[in-house]
Amino acid sequence: MNTKQLRQKILDLAIKGKLVPQDPNDEPASKLLERLREEKEQLIKEGKLKRDKNESYIFVGDDKLHYEKFADGSVVCIEDEIPFEIPDSWTWCRLKEVCIYIQRGKSPKYTEIEKYPVISQKCVRWSGLDMQPAKFITEDSLKKYEEVRFLRDNDILWNSTGTGTVGRATIYNSKLNPFDIAVADSHVTVLRPMFVESLYIYDFIMSPYIQIGFEDLCDGSTNQKELSLTTVSEFLIPLPPAAEQKRISETVETLLELVDSIESDKIDLSDLIKQTKAKVLDLAIKGKLVPQDPNDEPADKLLEKIREEKEKLIKEGKLKRDKNETYIFKNSDDNSYYEQIDGETVCIDDDLPFKIPDSWRWCKLKNIYNFIDYRGKTPNKVKSGIPLITAKNVKNGYIDYSIKEYITEEEYEDRQSRGISQKGDILFTTEAPLGNVAIANIENYSAGQRLITLQQYNQNNCYINNGFSMYYILSKEFQDMLIEKRTGTTVTGIKAEKLKELFVPLPPIKEQNRIVEKIKSIFTQLDTMQEIFLK
Repeated sequence: MNTKQLRQKILDLAIKGKLVPQDPNDEPASKLLERLREEKEQLIKEGKLKRDKNESYIFVGDDKLHYEKFADGSVVCIEDEIPFEIPDSWTWCRLKEVCIYIQRGKSPKYTEIEKYPVISQKCVRWSGLDMQPAKFITEDSLKKYEEVRFLRDNDILWNSTGTGTVGRATIYNSKLNPFDIAVADSHVTVLRPMFVESLYIYDFIMSPYIQIGFEDLCDGSTNQKELSLTTVSEFLIPLPPAAEQKRISETVETLLELVDSIESDKIDLSDLIKQTKAKVLDLAIKGKLVPQDPNDEPADKLLEKIREEKEKLIKEGKLKRDKNETYIFKNSDDNSYYEQIDGETVCIDDDLPFKIPDSWRWCKLKNIYNFIDYRGKTPNKVKSGIPLITAKNVKNGYIDYSIKEYITEEEYEDRQSRGISQKGDILFTTEAPLGNVAIANIENYSAGQRLITLQQYNQNNCYINNGFSMYYILSKEFQDMLIEKRTGTTVTGIKAEKLKELFVPLPPIKEQNRIVEKIKSIFTQLDTMQEIFLK
């Protein structure tokens, strides 16, 4: 599959509802169309919009077939026109229904004075908007233009004449125009969406559903093909819910950028995705993936709550006090980090791996997690019973349950004396392999040898998003620290005491949640791309 086919595949999946998952919480597209019709009706009443003499709307009958109702009250079954199936939360409509303006540009009078640019076919490129070929309209001619004809951000420009150029489309962006205004010439159709993502309509126009055999949809001779306004207006478009439109557009943009990278750099796809994921994690752990919110409770307040929970467990006899307990803080006078060790206060700026945002704080793993360590105690395995999760099960970011081992309920109870591993805890491999990490997603299990369980001091897991900690451990920064602290020759590993001392950047809890959601979203897009390309 070449890069052109990859682009077509991505767009084809996008407009069929197969690129991103549907969210049952999204408002269905039918409700979006209702609001759009109401808004148009209001504009008509206010004299800001003319009523379409040929207006219609599409609906699904009791027989599950598609029908179209016209202004004169007539109803026609259009099931034969529906090109493919779409998700239940989507709906079919005509392109004119989701646009408040569809019109060709005008033939202007040109001038050599470079003040008012005219967008022509040559400006509308497959690669985007190119203002370089633009000509300029006279000021007298421009005065005759209605305000609606001046291009606005997110207008879709669609080449409508000329063999070889007809069909090209782009989205108008005023930032690419060094002049104050712009208009289109008579060879370019302008579409102005309403309540609908312009990027989604653009993706629809660029999809193989529209572009393959496009010239057959046009009128005219071989040398002068023309896309009529009627054809544009009557195009059937599959409309997703508003929120899903945005997810689709963002995913398409991400995937097509990766296709461009493959094409320009000749990078192997698997390597590129691996590099991209590593870069995403690097940005995430340094506070550069999502914006900081000044309204978030800062991380130092979070650390205070964690220390209180830890102290509570110690008083209740559920946790032993760490003889090597230390405390890290940031001095507001010099903005340096210090650690209290055995009554002494030591500046640790030179030891910290990288800079973090002001609302974040540095700490150590032992400051925020209780370590449950079953190493050194070999379990007696049986054919059925309580699941035993070992280092063989823990992969990077997930647990492989295809490797099944069990222990008896009696041994399970005995092993819990070291600590009760719970659903949601972080499982970390200390050797063979070193540095794999995943979050436990089953209720009852026991962690085996070569595993350490990282468990929050608060049993409700409300102070730390374990997903953030997992992604941090997977990052190159943390993995490099593991390599530096590891011991052994044939089989390398890390001792629990050294692991406890590794630094962790801690964001506010709300930001942790935003970071984790963003990482999941990007990784899902990358995994989707890999699946698409390997088919």
